[in-house]
Amino acid sequence: MFENTTKLGYRIAARLGFLEVTHMMHVHRSDANGHGIPDGYHCEVLPQADRIAVRMRRGDEVASSMWIMTGRVPSEENFSRSVHLGTTLELPNRVGYIFNAATDPRHRGRRLIAAMCSQALDSRMIDVDHLMASIDWTNQPSMRAFRRFGMQSVGTVWRSGIGHVQFSRVPKIHSPGGIGIGVDQPGWVLAL
Repeated sequence: MFENTTKLGYRIAARLGFLEVTHMMHVHRSDANGHGIPDGYHCEVLPQADRIAVRMRRGDEVASSMWIMTGRVPSEENFSRSVHLGTTLELPNRVGYIFNAATDPRHRGRRLIAAMCSQALDSRMIDVDHLMASIDWTNQPSMRAFRRFGMQSVGTVWRSGIGHVQFSRVPKIHSPGGIGIGVDQPGWVLAL
């Protein structure tokens, strides 16, 4: 009961734009669980300006899609519900950040996210050895999908506030080259 009350309170605060809590997840190429493309689907990995589009199609229909960026990920691309609570990331070389991953409900349960992650790592369109994602802490199906691929949680980002009156709690992530989280956020940032 406590967990349901907590999730309900969080969902209300998130819908009102006061709070956002996301789990940061990470996998290195060597720890990834390779997933093949399910029968009847095909995957596209397409460069588009400063990002890569990854789409899983069944015929002409897009069944699942995601975007991957490297380098600087602006806060406008890394938020769950409230763009003003987005978190800017500075990624070291060879780290790709997955965002806006979604699967059409009619195609869920086919491990399309894991297959797209595998295809992205195997692609010559993007030069990365690590993939990261941040997922709303209440979105258990998405966390399961990324865990199937081998991603592990590396910390939780808490962002609350309105406008420039904000507070952020970000994890310190130990990785080669370092990852900057919340590098130019308004308000106060606490790294634990």
